[in-house]
Amino acid sequence: MAIYSLNDNLYHCCVIAKSLQKAVAIYNFSQKRILQWRDSTLQDCFVLSVLAMTKSEIPYYGF
Repeated sequence: MAIYSLNDNLYHCCVIAKSLQKAVAIYNFSQKRILQWRDSTLQDCFVLSVLAMTKSEIPYYGF
């Protein structure tokens, strides 16, 4: 998973599953919700991944 900061509250996130499907989303930390999905099939996986991290850990994650 890779996460790139867009600003203090918005993050562009990419999740890659074992099947190599990809989901891209914009996540708003202040509102604690996802603003936009390109592929909703991995929503549960993505939400669990994001909720497992704190804001201070966000600057970059990748494989």
